[in-house]
Amino acid sequence: MNAIARAHENSYRDGGLAIVSLIGVFLTTALILEFVFDMEPCALCLTQRLFFMLAGLIALVGMGARQPNRAWPIATALAALIGMGFALRQLYLYVLPPELVPSCGAPISRLIEYAPFMEVFNAMTQGTGNCAQGSFPIFGMDMPGYFIPLAALAGFLLVLALVGRQLKRV
Repeated sequence: MNAIARAHENSYRDGGLAIVSLIGVFLTTALILEFVFDMEPCALCLTQRLFFMLAGLIALVGMGARQPNRAWPIATALAALIGMGFALRQLYLYVLPPELVPSCGAPISRLIEYAPFMEVFNAMTQGTGNCAQGSFPIFGMDMPGYFIPLAALAGFLLVLALVGRQLKRV
């Protein structure tokens, strides 16, 4: 393996390590809020966690790949962007006037246990009235407000890894 290929591998692995670390901090915070402070996450919160975990898993697998290529950073960025979309949806529900907020349903844990799949799927993709209630802001911002800049930072690191690869080819 030549020096250029090793440099790219290291830059991608360093970027992947940073992304996995960011995701670990975010998910640990979410789990502490859920289990230590007994805050049940809403449906959109679970969806954001799911896509952030997926992004971390893809980045981790990409870091361990024998030959890193563009597919891993692109797939990681796509998972983070989809999760960011759900965070934006939740922030949108926060700012809706009360009469336009969807009705509150059962907590998501109840839905998962008893409701049909499509009802759970709709709640996790569109949100419910429970998702419009801000809870436990940290430094004045709820979890979706932190998810967006973290996902954007992960995307930025991925772009740097891709650009670094292109520059090292020249």
